[in-house]
Amino acid sequence: MARAGYWPRAALDRPALPYSEPDWASLDAHLASGRPLHLRLYIGAQGRVDDVILLQAAGEGEEGEEAERADRAEEDAHWIDQLRRVLQATRFVPGRRAGVDVASFTDLRIELELALPPD
Repeated sequence: MARAGYWPRAALDRPALPYSEPDWASLDAHLASGRPLHLRLYIGAQGRVDDVILLQAAGEGEEGEEAERADRAEEDAHWIDQLRRVLQATRFVPGRRAGVDVASFTDLRIELELALPPD
């Protein structure tokens, strides 16, 4: 469920777009579960990322042992915090609707790669 006051990407004349690529290099080299994450970015009418929320980690809802899912969620928690920091530091050209800059949201799927610790 989207927050009140934020337009979905499909309802915009121009979606919110980043001014530049997020600073992915600033992410910690930390072991992630390797599962894709589905995130929602709430972008204000001034182009700032107001919030980043986890919609779903791929694999949630699938059959499997509860303890294994909990371990993977714990592994991903660090990445989600890091992604939130990186995405909130990224400025956007705000979405437009009827010629006016508006608050909007967009959903992202981010693939986390397994980072192996150095030898």
